[in-house]
Amino acid sequence: MATMALFVLIFGAIIMIALQVFLSLRKSKWPGLLLPVICFICAFITVFSATTWEAAAASFFLSNLPTLLMLAIYFACREKKTKKQQIDKMNIQDLH
Repeated sequence: MATMALFVLIFGAIIMIALQVFLSLRKSKWPGLLLPVICFICAFITVFSATTWEAAAASFFLSNLPTLLMLAIYFACREKKTKKQQIDKMNIQDLH
């Protein structure tokens, strides 16, 4: 049973990362920010389930790890896309 839960968790994480990469590479920058915002809202909601300030702070920081991962993926993909666009623009200018 625990093996199945671990498999589902890993599979879900892979799907989320793939979705984040896909959204981050879109022409508009806004779709790539959708998952980090959702992760942040979920982390913010977990604060209200804590019973002490220490537990709230710990839960907020631990719950924001996926947010940080999604933002890192977003910025890496956007930087790669920007560099590719600049190279394409340079190549077009070289043709003239």
